[in-house]
Amino acid sequence: IACSRRALTRDVLDTESIESGRIGYSFQPVDLGTELQTAVDASRDADPGRLIELEPPSVPITIEADPDRFQQVLSNLLENARKNSPISEEIHVETDIVPADDGSGRRVRISVIDHGPGVSADSLDRIFEKFVRGNDNAVTGTGLGLYIVRTIVEAHHGRIWCESEPGLRTAFIVELPLVDVPAKARS
Repeated sequence: IACSRRALTRDVLDTESIESGRIGYSFQPVDLGTELQTAVDASRDADPGRLIELEPPSVPITIEADPDRFQQVLSNLLENARKNSPISEEIHVETDIVPADDGSGRRVRISVIDHGPGVSADSLDRIFEKFVRGNDNAVTGTGLGLYIVRTIVEAHHGRIWCESEPGLRTAFIVELPLVDVPAKARS
């Protein structure tokens, strides 16, 4: 209960900071694989009975991110997947490198996929708004998490969306720009 109170308090304070323009970021180059592994490990620790499959990047990927805020995005998406799918269903975290829609380079796409009841078509457009929660009254939370996640992702020059086939699978997809790291720095 103390953990959920802290999460509620953080959501409310973050929403207030977003709306007042005072939310802060400390951007730096971060290794995506490390960040994903940290988030998945924390999620596994929080729910040891849950299977979470991480498909890490096949090559080192660097993004410009605020590590704390990026962890907030990942933990929120993993928590949503855990809350909205049966414990018997595995959660998948996948990464891909894709071309930017505007042709300006490459981006990394991170997908958090669950096999719960899904998101109805009429909710897909609203799911990232404040106080919108899942289709089922049993879904707990403030309805602020995805609003905060979208704000953080956009501050990272990224985008987020949801694709859902109700009853089969739901994917929350985050797309972020890559940072080109000189070959010497990778050695």
